[in-house]
Amino acid sequence: MASAKTIHNFDGLKDYDVIMLTGGEPMLFPDRTIKMADIIHKKAPNAKIFLYTALHKSDGDLSRVLQHVDGVQFSLHAEANDKDIEEFHKFQEVAKKHVGSKSFRLYIDSAMPKELQQKVRVNRSVWKRFEVKPWSSEEELLAKQPKGLPSGEDLFVLQRSPNG
Repeated sequence: MASAKTIHNFDGLKDYDVIMLTGGEPMLFPDRTIKMADIIHKKAPNAKIFLYTALHKSDGDLSRVLQHVDGVQFSLHAEANDKDIEEFHKFQEVAKKHVGSKSFRLYIDSAMPKELQQKVRVNRSVWKRFEVKPWSSEEELLAKQPKGLPSGEDLFVLQRSPNG
C-alpha cells in the first residue's frame, strides 16, 4: 500500500506536474500557503499548483492566494452550516473574477442536509467541475484502491522544522 512520505523541504517535487496543497486547512494560514506555493514554483516551475480548501477566510486573503496557485478544489462537507454556505457564496464571488485564468472545482457532500443543499447557489460558469456525491471515508477509498493511492499519485507530508 502506498503510504505518506515525510519530507523536510520541497526539493523532491521537481518531477511532478500537478501538486495539491491540502491541510489541515490551508486558508487558515494564507501567508504560509503563499510561501509554500512560491517555493514549489521555484523547485517545480512547470507544475500546476492547486489548493484544496473548505474555507473562505476573507476576499483579500483569497485574492492573494489565487495569485500563487493555478486553481482551487472547494468542498462543502456534510457538517456545513449556514455560515459555511454564506462563506462559500463569498468565495464564489471572488472566484468569478478569476474564471479563465484559474481552474475551480466544487464538491458538495450529498450527506449535507437537503435544506442546506437548497441554500447553496452555484454559479456554474465559475466551476470547471461540479459534483454532488457521497464523501468516501479512508476505509471506503482503500476498499476501492486496496494498494492505496491511485497509480502515479504520491502523498507527501511536510515536516516543519522546530524553527517554523
